[in-house]
Amino acid sequence: YTETVPVTMLKVVGIDLTSIGRIHAEAATDQVLTHEEVAEHRYRKLVIADNRIVGAILLGYPELAPGVAAAVKDEINMAPHLAALQTGDWSLLQELA
Repeated sequence: YTETVPVTMLKVVGIDLTSIGRIHAEAATDQVLTHEEVAEHRYRKLVIADNRIVGAILLGYPELAPGVAAAVKDEINMAPHLAALQTGDWSLLQELA
């Protein structure tokens, strides 16, 4: 048996909401990266453990969902990309799909 990563995708009044894996930090060493665009009604959050994305919430970012899901499922080492993610550049996640 291979455990699957829970992925939930909803579209509510034209806004895409995706929840993938863990949405809260579980250890003191886990990192939580968030970015909010209030005027655009968009929000994104990554939970990173041991340099791997273990979960996310994406509100209004449907283009990031496939790449984030792939990163979680494939347990991709994000260490080389953490600096970019921390500054808000999440474009590399689109390339992972």
